Amino acid sequence: MGVKQQFKSLILKNEFTKKVYDVYHEHAKYLYQVGKPRFLVLDQIGLTVFDQHKQTFFGYYDKSPERNGHYLYHALDNNSLRIDQTVDIYIDDQKIGSSHSWNWQQGAMLSWLEDDKIIYNDFIEGQYRSIIKNLKGDLIRIIDFPIYQVSKDGKFALSVNFSRLAKLRSDYGYFNLPYDNVSKIDDKDGVFYIDIVNNERKLLIDLVTIANTKHHESMIDAYHEVNHVDISNDQSKAIFLHRWYKDKERHSRLMLVDINLATVRVLVDEGMVSHCTWKNDQEIVGYFKYQDQNGYFLIDINTNIINRIDGLVNLIDDGHPSFSKDRSYMITDTYPDHTCRSKLILWDQNQNETTVIGSFYVPRKYKDTKRCDLHPRWSSSKYEVTFDTVFDNKRQMCKINIDNFLRSDDDGKS
Repeated sequence: MGVKQQFKSLILKNEFTKKVYDVYHEHAKYLYQVGKPRFLVLDQIGLTVFDQHKQTFFGYYDKSPERNGHYLYHALDNNSLRIDQTVDIYIDDQKIGSSHSWNWQQGAMLSWLEDDKIIYNDFIEGQYRSIIKNLKGDLIRIIDFPIYQVSKDGKFALSVNFSRLAKLRSDYGYFNLPYDNVSKIDDKDGVFYIDIVNNERKLLIDLVTIANTKHHESMIDAYHEVNHVDISNDQSKAIFLHRWYKDKERHSRLMLVDINLATVRVLVDEGMVSHCTWKNDQEIVGYFKYQDQNGYFLIDINTNIINRIDGLVNLIDDGHPSFSKDRSYMITDTYPDHTCRSKLILWDQNQNETTVIGSFYVPRKYKDTKRCDLHPRWSSSKYEVTFDTVFDNKRQMCKINIDNFLRSDDDGKS
C-alpha cells in the first residue's frame, strides 16, 4: 500500500477525521476549481466535443462508438439526471431510435453489430429485449433478450440479469421491471449466451456453479451477481466479475469462462477486482488486489502467472484500461481526485512510460449512480480516443487525436 493510500486509510479509521474528510470532499475541494480551466489537454492534442444536444454520451470502455468514421451515441435534449426518461440513439447527426432501458454508466449497451448495423437494449412489450437497426434507423430485427457484450463477428452476445444488477449494483441495472424480489443465488441465473442469428438464449454458466468454484465461507447466505463481461478477440473465452454482498461488505473476484466448453475458473481472488481488459487472447490487464497490493497487473491465463506492470506502478488509482488496435498503447483514466479532476493517462508499452494527456473537471452533482467516468475508448485508428465528460456541467462525448503527440514524442526520442 502506497503512502497516499496509507494516509487515507488512517484518516477513514477515525470517526472525527473521517467526517472532516467527507466534508472536504463534498464541499471544500470544489472551491479549488474557481477561476481555473475546466479541462486541460496537451498542446499537441485536439479536443472535439459532441455538443449537438444538451447531453451526449456513449457509455462503457469495453467497446467503441466509432466504426468507419461513423459515431454511435446516446443523446438527451435536457440536462436532467433522471434515469426514468427515454434516451435517444444517434449515428452522427441522425436519430435512429430511442431506448427506455439504460443507465448512466453503460447506456443501452450501444454496439456495432456489423459495418451497417447496430444493436442496443430496450424495453418492449413488458420485457428487456435488444433491437437491430441499420444506419438509417430502419428496424432489421428484434432479439427477445437483452445483450451485454457482442462478439467480434456479431453472431452472438453474452448477457446478464439486469434486474439483479438493479438491486445489487444500481448503477448498471435497468429498472423497468420489479427487482427487489431477486433471490440471493439462483441456478437459473448467471452468464447467458445469446444466439443473435437464431434469436435463442441459453444459460452458459449459472450462479450456483460460479459460487461453488473455489467456494468461500463468506458466500453463504450472500447475494450474488455477475457483471463486466468481456469477450476475447478470438471469441472463445470471456472474463467477468463475480461479486457477492453480505453484512454490508462487497467481495469481488475475476473469473474466466470457456464459451465453447461452458467451464469456468478463477483468475484473481483476493477480495477486490475492479476493471480489466484483454491485452490479447492470452493476457489480461486489470486493476485489482494481488499479494496485498492494489494496482495494475498482467495475467497470463495459460500459466496463471500474475505480474505487476512496472510502467504502471505509480498508478495507484483505479481506472478503465483498454489497448489500441496494435496493442502498443494503453489508455486509462482515474476517478476525480482531491482537485475534482479525472485524468486521461496514456501508457506507451514499448517505452514503458505513462503520460497524463488530459484532465477534466467533475462538478459535484455527478456522483454515485449519476457519476460520469471518462471511460476512454480507442477508435479503429490507434490515434483517436473517445470518452465522456461533464467538465461543462453537462454530459458530452468527446474525442481526441493523439497522432501529433505521438509523432512529437517519437521525434524527441530520436
